[in-house]
Amino acid sequence: MRILVLNGSPDAQGKTKQAVELFLDGMFDHAELFHKNDPALYCSFMNLAWMQIAPCTRCGMCKANPGKCILKDAGQHILNSAKLCGVYVIATPVYAGGVSGILKVAADRLYAHDPSVFSGKKMVLITEGCSRGDERGHQLIESQMELLCERLNMEFVASHHIPYSETDAIPAYIRNSLYNDYPLFL
Repeated sequence: MRILVLNGSPDAQGKTKQAVELFLDGMFDHAELFHKNDPALYCSFMNLAWMQIAPCTRCGMCKANPGKCILKDAGQHILNSAKLCGVYVIATPVYAGGVSGILKVAADRLYAHDPSVFSGKKMVLITEGCSRGDERGHQLIESQMELLCERLNMEFVASHHIPYSETDAIPAYIRNSLYNDYPLFL
């Protein structure tokens, strides 16, 4: 099984990345359970904030030639990796009630593929932040990712939200939930 992580956080060691690592730890610690269906478990971890990705120009090139994007940048690397993966982990802090800007740019570029490339694949969403007690940003992002999955014929299997806090610690109940998601992929 191949996992593609699209980390939309600019903070290299922040809670968003910590949460993704907990999820991946659970997957890799239980890797032997996946071997009956797939010989190995692989992960491509992309820190989008460090990549040069231009926004989609809606030129139509990808509709005439599915999988081909006229833009020659790191977005092409994401497209190539997306073809190979069966699980997508979308991770983002909540900024201004939505996903980080670079994650939005990267997600838009996924439309360059023929939707059949994504058919039957799975998505996990991890968000972090929001104003205290206000979950609307997370709910909006979750709705956007569910719609993306619907349009690409993907399965939206899990959503985790790390609420805003003054500390760098992820609450224990969320840590456990992230770590123990692996049965969703068996």
